[in-house]
Amino acid sequence: MQTRLAATTVHVSRVLQVMAPPELAWTNADNCHADANCTNAIGSYECECEAGFAGSGATCTDVDECAANSDNCPANVTCANTVGSYDCQCNTGYTGDGTTTRTDVDECADNSDNCHAQASCTNTVGSYDCACQSGFAGNGATCTGVDECGQRRQLPC
Repeated sequence: MQTRLAATTVHVSRVLQVMAPPELAWTNADNCHADANCTNAIGSYECECEAGFAGSGATCTDVDECAANSDNCPANVTCANTVGSYDCQCNTGYTGDGTTTRTDVDECADNSDNCHAQASCTNTVGSYDCACQSGFAGNGATCTGVDECGQRRQLPC
């Protein structure tokens, strides 16, 4: 009898919460977590965590879809967990919405490369390469003039 009365009280309070004007409404009559949905039933209620959360309904914790590999982010995209969901963000060297549209950025064409003025830029998928031009030496980001005269060697007779 005690259990039935408690369940009835919860049920009645839920009805009053829905039917009462805002200034008289009861709040939190159930024990559902803030990230759970409460489903009213005759004489009772059920709590179920919202999508992106896991738990009993009375407690709900964020699911890290990225760590669980349950995201649907495509190649060349990084998954970033958010509370209750996740975002797909294009990797460096790509542009788009992160889900279906991914385009390689041509860093050479849009001058976003860091190649030296005396280097040539070659676009690659997701990146670019820099190479010093003839007469210059370095890694492409830094090029210095080569002293061709100072590099002369005497050839044996």
